[in-house]
Amino acid sequence: MALEHTPTMSVEEYFRLEENNPDTRYEYPRSMRIEIYRKEQKKWIYGAFEAGDEVELASLGVHFPIIDAYEDVVFKKDRNNKRSGK
Repeated sequence: MALEHTPTMSVEEYFRLEENNPDTRYEYPRSMRIEIYRKEQKKWIYGAFEAGDEVELASLGVHFPIIDAYEDVVFKKDRNNKRSGK
């Protein structure tokens, strides 16, 4: 009985979204950053996107403004924030 070869899927690209907002007076993060790692041949290539950048996920053929990645992110209040009522 011959075995058929089935192609194995692998990760070609992944990213990390930073959600740090040390100042709770602002609705949006003070700094936006997405770090991306993309596999090219046998090496991983690093890239970073910041506020105002257009993020590209080449493996999926999509791109979007970085602010869109933060659309539903809820920032926790800073534990060191001593303001009353906050």
